[in-house]
Amino acid sequence: MKEWIIPSLILGIILIVVEIFSSFRRNKKTNLPEEKTNDKAITESSYLPYYRKKYIFSSHEYYFYKELKIVADSMELLIFPKMRLADIVGIQKNEKNYQSWFNRIKAKHIDFTLCSAKTLIPQILIELDDKSHDNTSRKERDTFVDAISKSINLPILHIRQYTKESLINNINIELQKKPLE
Repeated sequence: MKEWIIPSLILGIILIVVEIFSSFRRNKKTNLPEEKTNDKAITESSYLPYYRKKYIFSSHEYYFYKELKIVADSMELLIFPKMRLADIVGIQKNEKNYQSWFNRIKAKHIDFTLCSAKTLIPQILIELDDKSHDNTSRKERDTFVDAISKSINLPILHIRQYTKESLINNINIELQKKPLE
């Protein structure tokens, strides 16, 4: 039995040294204190794994935006792209499940929000639907967002194919129903 003691001690020491070295390399790589990884602990000199994206739109979204801009300008509307749903929709303060409802909208965004140029009041939501909207999970998300849109009386347009004329027509139809100003 004594013949196991020395190899076991050597193996234990090796494992401890490897763990200490690995821990040191992890901390050095991130340049963050191991115990303090909150925002206050991150300094300007800290390593952050972010990079600036070159584009905020896909090419499809960009070409749509260019067409939508012409239409929106002619109708005195401003375009707010990629707005969080939580920036457009409020939740009743007395709602007992406030946090749960907020969690359902906080990470969802709307492709384009058209607002009055005079008041900045949202007038129409636009979702530019591509093939991803055919997925079951995306359909469920769209159904949920559509239900919210209906409940707050803010129209939503789902657009797959369009022309400048169809954009003008669809936006005018929604604006004539019940403007929010």
